[in-house]
Amino acid sequence: MEKNNSEHLFIKWEDNKMMRIGISGSKSFFGPLHCLDHAYSTAIIKVGFIPIILPLLENLTGIKEMLEGLDGLILSGGYDIWPFFYGENPHKETAYFLPQRDLFELALYKTARQMNIPVFGVCRGLQIVNVAQGGTLIQDIHSQRESPIRHAPADDRIEAYHKIHCEGRLVEILGENAVVNSVHHQAIKDLGKELRILAKSEDHIIEAVETTDQKVLAVQFHPERTRSGFDIPNLFYYFFGEKR
Repeated sequence: MEKNNSEHLFIKWEDNKMMRIGISGSKSFFGPLHCLDHAYSTAIIKVGFIPIILPLLENLTGIKEMLEGLDGLILSGGYDIWPFFYGENPHKETAYFLPQRDLFELALYKTARQMNIPVFGVCRGLQIVNVAQGGTLIQDIHSQRESPIRHAPADDRIEAYHKIHCEGRLVEILGENAVVNSVHHQAIKDLGKELRILAKSEDHIIEAVETTDQKVLAVQFHPERTRSGFDIPNLFYYFFGEKR
């Protein structure tokens, strides 16, 4: 079964309120700037929601107030997570750590869970979810796993790149098999508690997970950036729309 027509899953545009979706931001390594790839806000606007960019807070006491009034949270992609957060020393191929962001997003995730706010993780966001749930990461797929797939290709990183096999509710959206982009050199190693796998690549890298209560969905690929043949931004629409 390949990708199917899942329009029946989506809330009709006229029935959809303007949901407010928070998106975690970061800091630039190249100057005193807050930063976020505009593709996230573009994808959220495209499906009729309002994106709220959440700048990195160093004082975590304001996390709850930052999340109040939001209908959902996206944990965005970015640099590697500091391995000490999952009990390991850095591998030689890991780079560009920003522990302040790790602390910020771990706090965002845990507080959102306490507040019953749905969470969608993208790439690094999937890894934050796994670490927050007690899991660990493959720090560098190329050197730590034998893999026929280049998960961090040097060429066009927006085009769809490899196949994944989907399970559970992801089948209803993407079909049993889908083609996704790939822009990562790390991945889930030990699965966190209360998580279940929804998709794997052909070389058995975990590509999507959800929590057992289905309030969290996270993917290793970038649905906000794809130019492939299927409308991946509907993944945001389906997930946040069904949580109304």
